[in-house]
Amino acid sequence: MSPAVTGLALTATAIITRGDSRIINPQGEIIATADPHQATRLDAELSLSALQEYREKFPAWRDADPFTIG
Repeated sequence: MSPAVTGLALTATAIITRGDSRIINPQGEIIATADPHQATRLDAELSLSALQEYREKFPAWRDADPFTIG
């Protein structure tokens, strides 16, 4: 799980963020949406088996380019 920035915030790197975070399933359906400019916590239940099934039907990862970070 990764935290998302919601609400108007000044981060440690001085970047102003607006929020509007969303949880979106592999089919592109919006599961949950945070209100803009509000401190919000989003919770959603996701299905690992549904994700694995989608990845088998749509193996986009096979088109990935090799790269390194650093």
